Amino acid sequence: MRIEDYFLQIQKIVESCSVIQLSNVTYDKRGTHEGFIRGKLQFIDSSTLHWREFVDVEITVDLLMYVYQ
Repeated sequence: MRIEDYFLQIQKIVESCSVIQLSNVTYDKRGTHEGFIRGKLQFIDSSTLHWREFVDVEITVDLLMYVYQ
């Protein structure tokens, strides 16, 4: 899989989630199969999720580094 396809999957999930009130997600391509995602999601109950992922999707989705807070 190419990293752009993975980014698109994440974008579609965020956009289709009805409990997300606001989202701010950035996608940084680091290679053909590697990328970095940084996001902040605010939910309808006013809770917030901050997350970062550094992924390699060449064969499978391998999270090389991740933070969910």
